[in-house]
Amino acid sequence: MKSLQRPPRHLVAAWAIVHAIAFGCGSAIAQTVELVSGPDYRPFADFPENYQDGGMATVIVQEALDLANIDHQIYWNPWADGLERTLQGEYSGTYPYFFTEERERDLVYSDSIYEVIEKMFVRDDGELRIRDAEDLRGSTVCSPTGYAVAAPVQRLIDQGIVAREQPADMTRCFELLSLNRVDGVLANELQGWDLVDDTDGLDRRTVLTSAWDVHVNTLSLIAPRRDGTDACRLTMLFNGALAVMRANGRYDEIVRDWLPDAGNMAPRNERYRIELRDGTVLEGRPESLTRGIFIVTTVSGDAVPVHGDEVAVLRRIGGAAFHDSDEFCREPPPASELRHRDERLAQAALTMPPLPDMTMAGVPELADGLAPALLTAFVNQDRRRDVNAEPLSAGDGPGTMLLVDDPGRNQPRRVDVVAQPVTYAFADLSIDRADIVLADRPVAPNEAARLSPTGDFRDPRSEHIVALQTAAAIVHPSNNVSPLSVDQIAAVLAGRITDWSQLGGPRSRITVYRVQQPDSAVDVLADRIPGFRMAPAAVPTETEADLVDAVLRDPSGFGVVSMHRAEDARAVPVEACQATYTLQAFTVKTEEYPLSRRLYIYLRPDTRNLFVGDFVAFAESDEGQAIVQDNGFIDLQIVRQSNDEYMQYRENLFVAPVQDPTTVREM
Repeated sequence: MKSLQRPPRHLVAAWAIVHAIAFGCGSAIAQTVELVSGPDYRPFADFPENYQDGGMATVIVQEALDLANIDHQIYWNPWADGLERTLQGEYSGTYPYFFTEERERDLVYSDSIYEVIEKMFVRDDGELRIRDAEDLRGSTVCSPTGYAVAAPVQRLIDQGIVAREQPADMTRCFELLSLNRVDGVLANELQGWDLVDDTDGLDRRTVLTSAWDVHVNTLSLIAPRRDGTDACRLTMLFNGALAVMRANGRYDEIVRDWLPDAGNMAPRNERYRIELRDGTVLEGRPESLTRGIFIVTTVSGDAVPVHGDEVAVLRRIGGAAFHDSDEFCREPPPASELRHRDERLAQAALTMPPLPDMTMAGVPELADGLAPALLTAFVNQDRRRDVNAEPLSAGDGPGTMLLVDDPGRNQPRRVDVVAQPVTYAFADLSIDRADIVLADRPVAPNEAARLSPTGDFRDPRSEHIVALQTAAAIVHPSNNVSPLSVDQIAAVLAGRITDWSQLGGPRSRITVYRVQQPDSAVDVLADRIPGFRMAPAAVPTETEADLVDAVLRDPSGFGVVSMHRAEDARAVPVEACQATYTLQAFTVKTEEYPLSRRLYIYLRPDTRNLFVGDFVAFAESDEGQAIVQDNGFIDLQIVRQSNDEYMQYRENLFVAPVQDPTTVREM
């Protein structure tokens, strides 16, 4: 049962005994829970008669309490009044509130209802560009009276390095920005962009936000510690129901209803530690909740039923612990724990971090090696930064999570590099689940059409060629087989040509070697031959280096590897259009060598993420292209040919024998 009430309220709701509620705990909440919220904090909360359903946070809170079978009423008071009356025990809790150390001494915090990112809003025509706290030096920022300022900015204000304007409300801050009377406004993204839209002289084309997240905080339901066990049981029951809503997708549905551009806001693959009264510990996530029974999917994939009576502690990994003992709830956390909360959150990010600051998604040949290498070199330009690599959790797909130290933030900057088919990567880009696509082909017309609302994806601002990839057909150094066409190479790999005598060599059965999937060199060939399939009889090797070693030991061996792996073996020249092309960087860069393709980086042309834009610019720079070469790809730098090399190149163009026209493919 639920109801929404507006103050003043002095009526006492009828008490109701809640039978075997939610997690069915022995110390069940035996009363109707009375909560209070406040106005004018859209989209999260506002009077229901003024704003649909009382705001997004109200909808989430009500549905979670309904799921936990907790009878409740919601009242509406001014924020300061509601918080004070909650502290006095008049209400069971209030929402949505940011975490502060002072509040945590008197209040128990639930898991996050929503994560809010504070940015610095600046004019596009101004001089201020903010990538970290140091860029604020000498500036004037606006944050209204009563608003807490993030620690990195507050330190600069205290030192007199940054000036602060403190008008009565945030609306006035954005008016001052429109008048050029402040350099920036510190605001959460949702509130900030709404006020940009509502302020004369500002619009979304003339305002930028900092690439640096000035502060990341969470909105929570809070309950007074003076209520002891009831406060802890309320937050734990709420957390469990919220976990189920995240797991079954309902949480995301609510967020998308209110914030269509938000994408998937629930942290992916959240894990919980559930301690039972008999000492058993489970790690996994609650998938459903019915009649007080959880179904917990453990990290090993088992579905375990857990009755709520058995639960002593339910804790989201990376979040706070909620016990049901009076001692825990009545005593605030030790000062040392409060002092190191940011460090604990950053450490928790190693196992279950927040959504990434940047996601690169695409083909394994880029996602598994080159992209992480480029990012590491990019951030290492700033010696204050460091990069730690972790494998992504299974639900995020194969790939790497990079945690980048950022001196302007209280937690690392997270970058996900996800290996997946390029078609999926473009789909993720279209719904804001990826910032960069790592592609081995140009964007397809249907993909470009789907992405067209954000701009032209064939525009140079969006499409960037970052490298060239080349395949080399290799044989034993003693094998003097004549140049081969692309079709002949494909026929050998597919098992249609099985003897060297079919290619003008001695009678000897060909042994084909292949790299176990993924084999990016063969993929280059497959791009040229529709329907190409590797012969099942090909001998598998673990890596390209192993394939080269096998060919060097086998005079009848044959395989395809990347150009940088072909040095020790003999790379067979390739014929195309009555010309012969030897394997060299020059013919690859002129895109004459037949077995090569472009590798692309795509980003939204309208992106405002400066971190993304700066990374792409680095990838195209001389420093970035050196990383491309170090990782076995062909860079885009200009090369010079000696006179002898040029003459050999000219000779190769004209010495190829005339072939049957049916064997020559259009290039």
